[in-house]
Amino acid sequence: TLSPAILTSSIGFEYKPKPYFSTLFSFLTGKTTYVMKDTLAVPGNFGFKEVGQNWDFSLGSYIKISFEKDIFKNVHMVSKLEFYYDYRKTTLLDTDINFETMITMKVNKYLSTFLHVQMVMNKDFSTALQIKERFGISIPITF
Repeated sequence: TLSPAILTSSIGFEYKPKPYFSTLFSFLTGKTTYVMKDTLAVPGNFGFKEVGQNWDFSLGSYIKISFEKDIFKNVHMVSKLEFYYDYRKTTLLDTDINFETMITMKVNKYLSTFLHVQMVMNKDFSTALQIKERFGISIPITF
């Protein structure tokens, strides 16, 4: 139900010293947050200032550190660490932090599995660290 949905657009530069590692720096980033669930779209959450407001736009800086590589035979890892600082904030301690890691493993030709972990610190919504984990097993079908 898009609660929240976040659209980020940035202009910056990317440093890629290795094929599997990159860092993106952007000092001009627009972040639009949409919240369609009225119980979450209250003043104080996500930068909302008034009742009935369902979206907020902010301008800030953004850094994304990415890593993607086969770490073992049949084991692939994708990891990213993102920082977003809203220029309206008064302290760097209010920086939004998002860390995600996805590990996919091919067990054999009939079975694969994945593990996904995401940790988010966004003080616009909660002062607590939010953690999400997913684990899946699949049977790949190739055409």
